[in-house]
Amino acid sequence: MSSEKRVAYLLDALRKGDAQARRKAAEDIGQLRAREGLESLIESLGDKDSGVRWMAAVSLGQIGDSRATEHLLKLLKDKVWRVRWAAVGALGELGESQAIDALSRALKDPIVGVREKAAEVLGKLKDPRVVEPLLGVLKDEDWHCRWQAAVALGKIRDARSVAFLIPLLNDEASRVRLGVIEALGKIGKPAVDHLLRVLNNPDNTMRWSAIEVLAKIQDERTLDAIIHALLDRDWQVRWAAAKALAKIIDLKSVGPLIRCLEDPEWHVRWASIVTLGKIGDPRAVIPLVHKLNDESSIVQWSAVSSLAKIGVPAIKQLLEALANVQDDASRWRISSALGKIGVPGIEHLLKALEDERVALRLGVVEALSSIGEPAIEPLLHCLKEGSRDVRWGAVSALSGIRDIRAVQALVQALKDSDSSVRWGAAAALGGLRNPQAVEPLIQALSDADSGVRWGAASALGAIKDKRAVTPLVRALSDADSGVRWGAASALTEIGDPSAIAPLTQALEMEEDAGVHRAVQEAITRLQKEKTSGS
Repeated sequence: MSSEKRVAYLLDALRKGDAQARRKAAEDIGQLRAREGLESLIESLGDKDSGVRWMAAVSLGQIGDSRATEHLLKLLKDKVWRVRWAAVGALGELGESQAIDALSRALKDPIVGVREKAAEVLGKLKDPRVVEPLLGVLKDEDWHCRWQAAVALGKIRDARSVAFLIPLLNDEASRVRLGVIEALGKIGKPAVDHLLRVLNNPDNTMRWSAIEVLAKIQDERTLDAIIHALLDRDWQVRWAAAKALAKIIDLKSVGPLIRCLEDPEWHVRWASIVTLGKIGDPRAVIPLVHKLNDESSIVQWSAVSSLAKIGVPAIKQLLEALANVQDDASRWRISSALGKIGVPGIEHLLKALEDERVALRLGVVEALSSIGEPAIEPLLHCLKEGSRDVRWGAVSALSGIRDIRAVQALVQALKDSDSSVRWGAAAALGGLRNPQAVEPLIQALSDADSGVRWGAASALGAIKDKRAVTPLVRALSDADSGVRWGAASALTEIGDPSAIAPLTQALEMEEDAGVHRAVQEAITRLQKEKTSGS
């Protein structure tokens, strides 16, 4: 059904249907925001069924046409409270300032829900004329109304409200107290002194909320109080203070934040680390390096990010920590921090490659790997390193970066004295998928190490160059089952039907179950491709 027919059907139901059908039609017209239904919905505001009147008012608010305003104003006197509630909400959606007087009167409605809705709507209008009526609602017997009035006054941001809001900081309802804090925060500087006094309130949640809004106000009076809150007895307040200081950014907070790095609660340590990273003061470097081994992994990685933000001033300490690292996980976190510093740190990393400590050089290689393309030349230099670990790390890094400049260096690495480096070079060349690597990889199929032969076969399969078919067929007779399996898989990837016959012959000779299955799969796939190709 087209949208035009759908609306026509709904309008007909709105006029002629039973009460349930009329309610449903009014609801659907509103959801469609069909302006064609405006007049019919206005007419339905006088429907004998209160449910229809209620839904018609809601839908008029959704459509948002100011022509409905005067009709909705009349509905504020409806005898059914939920109809009045819907009319208030709809007027709020229309945003008509001409409704202010009527909505202000609705603040005295006998039904709590209507009064609360009226306060909410008047807050959205943000008109100073509603301040006085809303101040009266702060004394409403129902806490929902008091809370909504406080929130509304906060949205209007009129300093006249402050004196009337302050007494409600002692309201019996916690929701009201927190609403007042939120409102005072939006009013801003005129409320700062009162919010600072909340930091001495015994209620932990109130102190926490006050800190959040004080940080947003950005007033010079707030810094010392928030720093002092880092010592609060409640960890959530300390956490809020550490986060709040990230919005103020003042060097005065660096020392107290550093002390918070030893807080027993990881949330506080984490927030302090994040804030120190945003401040970027070099004094935080050594304490942050220590947090790379924190018991919380979240704290560890936040330290990585913050050290990266501090940047070059952190490099010396990170390299020193890298030289003394005791485990792979710690080395990876430190090298990640160095890598995140990026291009500005490359010069320092190159100098560190000359250090005699292997752990340091290996970590530097990992850092260069995470920097990416700008680190290609230093990594190529690492392939000539004396340490097997560093050469292997460079090969692995180049594999991840996949830059064409690495091809010739990786081809040379296929002749490395260490088999793990040769295997890594083969895998990297497979990832690069460059035809220049085909002949050297074919030669690597004769390597003395079976792992290298398997890596070469896999790389040739990834490159998919038909020059490798005959050498891979020969590899089907390799003494190592892993190499035979790799050769069969590579021939499958290359997809040359000329391999079907030798694969069939190899299948008859193969005794290893896993290789037998791989060869059979290769034959089946190549035959299928040959048939579809012809």
